[in-house]
Amino acid sequence: MKIVVIGTGHIGGTLGQRWRAAGHEVAYGSRTASGTGPGGAPVLPVGEELTGAEVVLLAVPGGAVADVVAAHGAALAGKVVIDAVNRIGEPAVNSHTAITAAAPQCHYVRAFNTLGWENFADPPPDAVMFFAADPGARPAAEELITAVGLEPLFAGDADASTTIDAFLPCGSRWSGTTAGTAGSHCASRDSRPGDRTHLREDQPAEHNLTAANAEG
Repeated sequence: MKIVVIGTGHIGGTLGQRWRAAGHEVAYGSRTASGTGPGGAPVLPVGEELTGAEVVLLAVPGGAVADVVAAHGAALAGKVVIDAVNRIGEPAVNSHTAITAAAPQCHYVRAFNTLGWENFADPPPDAVMFFAADPGARPAAEELITAVGLEPLFAGDADASTTIDAFLPCGSRWSGTTAGTAGSHCASRDSRPGDRTHLREDQPAEHNLTAANAEG
């Protein structure tokens, strides 16, 4: 697949590199810069990169999502748009409403927002990722989650995005631990949104997942 990653921080950079390693064609879209991005992938203006792309990953600061999709809504039509951004402090943590308002013909996915980037760089054994997706986007989402080394578990269509966001308290607690000890505590087959009974208490949190998602 041809994938455009908008955002070159920890989340966008790590996922882009993992997808390139799996054989996908990856480029980074930037609002201001050009050159070379993580893993040697090209960085070009967003508008140029969207042409011909099949999948777009949004990994920018929460406050930037509305502007990005408003500027490129027409170009997002027909593409799978993965929302990995957490708008902490807003009534809705995900950007489903803004994305589909600007690009009503895109295929929305909510994924890659509940685990720290370390878990994408070095996935824990048997870790899973719950995701929500429009029917037309589900196959691509499952393929890209699998390519990162996680098991995809479908939570429902795009309306289930808030169900995915219910895992955030768990993800923020563990995103700062090493990949070998994180992830599987929160993203296991036995996990349920809002259920914290399976968390271990012997690992401190070092970072906050919101910082990991504050991509530029």
